[in-house]
Order: sequence, then C-alpha cells, then structure tokens
Amino acid sequence: MPLLYPDFGIAGLTYFKKIRANVFYDVAFTQIRDRSTNFSSAGLELIFDNINLNYAPLSIGLRTAYLLEGGPSVGVTSFSFYLSKEY
Repeated sequence: MPLLYPDFGIAGLTYFKKIRANVFYDVAFTQIRDRSTNFSSAGLELIFDNINLNYAPLSIGLRTAYLLEGGPSVGVTSFSFYLSKEY
C-alpha cells in the first residue's frame, strides 16, 4: 500500500519516487516423524522505491517480523534490510 510520494532527488544521484508498506502474517505447519509444529509470525515491511543515477530502478526495504508461535524464539522480533532491482 503506498504511503507517500515524496518526489524529490539528491544531486542527480538518487530520486525518491514512492514509499510503501506491507503488513504480513505467515503460517507454516511442519511434521517430522510423529512430531508436528505450527509456526506463525506477523510483521511490517517498508519499501523505498528509488531511481539511481537517473537510470537504474532500485527498491530498498526494511522488514521486521515477530514470531508468534513455534520454535524456541517465540516472542523475538527480527529485523532485516534488503535491496531489490525491481518494484
């Protein structure tokens, strides 16, 4: 979902087109032999769509997730950073 359209650039190096967000919820079920486990997590993702050097599209993302159920790290929040060449 688009949040902002900042529409500004920095010295011809990068141009900020759009800032968007995704809210997600994941569920997984596993079974190994006689043991089954349910995993679930929820989180938020912020994505900054840029044009670099007035040529190359690049998306920069920040993602945080919270493990709700399953595994030894229940209640732990994870954070990640990623780059993507497509929007």
